[in-house]
Amino acid sequence: LYGAGGDGNYTWTSPDIADLNTSIGSTVIATPTTTGTKTYTVNSTNSNPLCPVVNSADAIVNVYATPSLSLTDTSICSGNSVNITANPTVLGGTYSWDNGGSTNTISVTPNSTTTYTLTYAVPSCPNSVESVTVSVYNSPVVDFTVSNTNACLSTSIDFTNISTNATSYLWDFGDGITSTNANPSIEYTSIGSKTIKLIGSNPGCSDSITKVNFLTVNEKASAIFSTNTNQISTNDLDVVFYNNSIG
Repeated sequence: LYGAGGDGNYTWTSPDIADLNTSIGSTVIATPTTTGTKTYTVNSTNSNPLCPVVNSADAIVNVYATPSLSLTDTSICSGNSVNITANPTVLGGTYSWDNGGSTNTISVTPNSTTTYTLTYAVPSCPNSVESVTVSVYNSPVVDFTVSNTNACLSTSIDFTNISTNATSYLWDFGDGITSTNANPSIEYTSIGSKTIKLIGSNPGCSDSITKVNFLTVNEKASAIFSTNTNQISTNDLDVVFYNNSIG
């Protein structure tokens, strides 16, 4: 801050006087520690006894917070595009992305995981530099097999996951039965045909497969028989056995 006029005797006053390196002299350095509008007043005295005038002038300084950026890492599926948006804390600056972009939002389609760097400049403030990473994943291919497509009630059925490029799974076996295990084993408590759905995902994309009426659940077999009589003797020639088995 500079003072001029008068006979060169200058004093400075301000509600934020602690910001100044000195309160005397034509040139002072202000180092504000808080944001807002600051008023620094310079007073110049005239030592001429015939006109002892005190002149004053105000220097108005608007102090802004050092700008910062908010960028969020993201993930996409290979071949897809994504918008990256910067959210600065102080508006009115210029954007300079290392891929040539000059706005707060850029659209990118990286072939592999890529980091983008943005320099944000606000006049009279230090530049803010931040980076954001776009992770690229291959699309999953989802499939599975089963240990037995004709199963019995309350008997364990083993599912084998043969998916690729997936890191998490959601199974739907019908009858309200689900699982997030990669290779689950389940038991059904109702008979009939069952449709199975598997969703495979990674942080960037997902795939699913549904196999309709993929397996059948049957009653458990029960070996039961009866005879045509409950009493026999050595004179009886024939005893008839009836097969009443279930399953």
